[in-house]
Amino acid sequence: MLSNKSESVKVLIRCRPFNQNEIINHSIKCIDIQQLDNKNHQCTIKLISPKRYRRRISRLFRFDSFYDENHRTEHIFQDFVQSLVSDVTLNGYSGTVFAYGQTGSGKSWTMAGCQCQSENGLISIAIENVFNLIHQSNDEHEFTIKCAYLEIYNEELHDLLLPRNSSKLSSRLELRENPRSSGVHITNLT
Repeated sequence: MLSNKSESVKVLIRCRPFNQNEIINHSIKCIDIQQLDNKNHQCTIKLISPKRYRRRISRLFRFDSFYDENHRTEHIFQDFVQSLVSDVTLNGYSGTVFAYGQTGSGKSWTMAGCQCQSENGLISIAIENVFNLIHQSNDEHEFTIKCAYLEIYNEELHDLLLPRNSSKLSSRLELRENPRSSGVHITNLT
């Protein structure tokens, strides 16, 4: 999570709950969190091998916060994204929420939510929060809202706000750096 005021990138770890197939297949957890130290922003994660291998591999990771499978997306929003949304809405900053992980790790579930569990994702919670902040604002400012929803998959950029049958789908999205603003932008992004 990052806004363009002088703030560093924040990193959080989220372990998603088992999906339906994993429950049916009686899957077991493959990690065990040891020595969780939120004060120093680090934890030791033990990778658990199947019983036939009888070994545990420990790795130390640094982060800003950890959320296990029992935490709801609303917790992440309140702890990390809400202040970013407030800065973006009321102070005119730009902001980014970036989900990273392998296929099936829970990025879409965290960002877009899951209708099957009636849990909203960070995007819908953030959008609702933006409009609530505008509505509650007593300022006589004019608000203009711009947003993008982008996926990077197999090193290709995809505009997720375009309808699937859009003629703009053939327009290639490209990441460009703007030397004047020290920022980046993506060409052809809605």
